[in-house]
Amino acid sequence: MSGLVTALALTALQAGTSPAGPDSVELHRAMIAAQRRFEFARRRLLPISTAGTGRCDERVGRFCYWYDPEEPPPPEEPMSIREERERFLSRLADAAEQLPGDEWILAQRVRYLVEHGANDSAATIARGCDTWWCEALEGFALHVKGDVAGSEQSFTAMLSQMPSEERCRWNDLELVLEPDDREPYQRLDCGQRDSANAVLFWRATPLFARGGNDTRTEWYARQVLVRALDRAITHHGMRLGGDLREILIRYGWATAYGRRPNPYGGFEEVDVVGHEPKPAYPFLGFDSRGRWPPEPDRPRARFAPVFASLIAPLDDVQLARFRRDDSVIVVAGFRAGRDTLFRAPQLEITLAFSAGPDVPVRVRRQRIADREGGLMVAGSSLTGSVSLELADSVHRSWAVHRVHYLEAPEGMSDLLLTRTRDELPGSLSEAAEAAWPGSRLEQGSTVGLYWESYGHAAGDSLLQVGLTVEPVRPGFLGRVGQSLGLRRRVPPLRLAWSQRQEGTTAVTGHAVEVDLSRLAPGSYLLLVEMGGDRRAGRSIEIVRASRVVSREPAGAERR
Repeated sequence: MSGLVTALALTALQAGTSPAGPDSVELHRAMIAAQRRFEFARRRLLPISTAGTGRCDERVGRFCYWYDPEEPPPPEEPMSIREERERFLSRLADAAEQLPGDEWILAQRVRYLVEHGANDSAATIARGCDTWWCEALEGFALHVKGDVAGSEQSFTAMLSQMPSEERCRWNDLELVLEPDDREPYQRLDCGQRDSANAVLFWRATPLFARGGNDTRTEWYARQVLVRALDRAITHHGMRLGGDLREILIRYGWATAYGRRPNPYGGFEEVDVVGHEPKPAYPFLGFDSRGRWPPEPDRPRARFAPVFASLIAPLDDVQLARFRRDDSVIVVAGFRAGRDTLFRAPQLEITLAFSAGPDVPVRVRRQRIADREGGLMVAGSSLTGSVSLELADSVHRSWAVHRVHYLEAPEGMSDLLLTRTRDELPGSLSEAAEAAWPGSRLEQGSTVGLYWESYGHAAGDSLLQVGLTVEPVRPGFLGRVGQSLGLRRRVPPLRLAWSQRQEGTTAVTGHAVEVDLSRLAPGSYLLLVEMGGDRRAGRSIEIVRASRVVSREPAGAERR
């Protein structure tokens, strides 16, 4: 009898009519069976894929995961699969009219519409009800669309409404944490994890320039998909198990599929291959040295941002900090590669200061025609994260340099390298306009230095100023060899002068020009000392002219 009712329900749905007084349980079961048949048909229609044959970077239960950014693009989805999905979506829509409160049917409509590329329709359907699960599905659709602000709003509403036990499970990031973070995280309770998660998502934000946090919305989108797959058949022809759940949480969902060729012919077994979008970066990546994306070996989890076809480190950057009462001003000078990373005629550069996960980001944006320049931004506190982000919006390429937990200096600012002009800069704003693009200097250069000193005592006095330019051997072995006398030590360049300080001055600016034309290519440290208790250093690299303009951010991957 059960099978007969199921068949009648399906017949009515296929005809676009509603059976008289449908039994909700039987209709629900009918749609579960229809979803199983759709996935069965899809697997038989998938194109052949040989990607990753024989590779297994990591085994998770029944699955092998590998990451190869050099793989050819995945096969295109056949039109026959789109047609099958359209028919199934039509059946889901009919069933939703008869069972408007069925969460499982709603979830399948949203996720298959998103898979179909109809993100707006998926969000509209989810917006038609007011439960926490509806907010979750809307956030999922908006995230895939790339509307990070809208997605964050939906997920925030979701968290405020969902049961506490469910929220606790969804906010457990242990699966995606690197080993250094996992052990202390395990000791936190649910409430403490909320605070820790805010910091972890904040420091892993791919771009401050976009606003919102794609990493946070990606995390909740993965949780939504895992819940939506409950009682459903996956692309692999099986129900969701602990192994596939872990794959989805750690690496996200595939956006294209293929099947392995069957050497025996027939349709008995279909081995499905999922293709995640590339390039994919460390999910909760963090590098205090300023490299973005960070480069752990085989990261615990990955994330391919929807908005970018490429994110690469922006290496040739100088950042200088200048104290202002209870905040800091940051000046950046940068130079990007001129090869293939940025091809648009005009780029946008953003210097962003973020004091924390719940504090509005301060940004300064500028359109530039050249691949080099400088920017200044006023921070909102004495400490925070600074991110310099260069965008080619036409080709969706980004280069990023980031420093976390930057602090305002005490008695003396950082040294800011400046271009040489007819007159030395008389203020910080003038120095920022003349900021040297990066920290690499062409051999034979003369460069300016600008810095500030703070809190001088009252009365006329002479300040003793010393400048040292000392070569630095790169790498650990080079430094050890130099200290032991195994390598020839080049004598440092030293300059000293006196400068009169009149009256009490909270902030005093200083500017000089330094002739570095006789320095050979290599790494050097510029050190300025004032009165013996104030000092600031700046690392520079002297390079041949051809290397200044031709470098492209390292580690670039394009998809």
